[in-house]
Amino acid sequence: MKIKISIIVGFILSITVCYGQSSNQLNDLLNESIEKHILKEHLDQAVFLKENVPSDFQFAKTIVDNYEVTFFDRNKYRKSELKQGIKSFRLLPIVLRDNTLSITIARVFVSQKSNNIT
Repeated sequence: MKIKISIIVGFILSITVCYGQSSNQLNDLLNESIEKHILKEHLDQAVFLKENVPSDFQFAKTIVDNYEVTFFDRNKYRKSELKQGIKSFRLLPIVLRDNTLSITIARVFVSQKSNNIT
């Protein structure tokens, strides 16, 4: 009986530890991909949509220190800017195929028509 209990407790602890690590590793991979994309595109600033990003994700300190990178916030822009549109980036859904994790960053154009953001 003690062996069964210790196996169950060990299993629960291993799941808990693995879950905590996977989030941090995913955030590190996202930060690395974002930094490579910014360097490739020769950008000084970038606006990202908060779609398909983990809820606990924050930009790495190196990215924040070297580039002006923010998440899109409707309140930071005037109505005229929103009507003209804002160039930004969006992370497409992360895909795992075979043994490869694919992180894709796409350009998007955000604009406001009446009260809808598209």
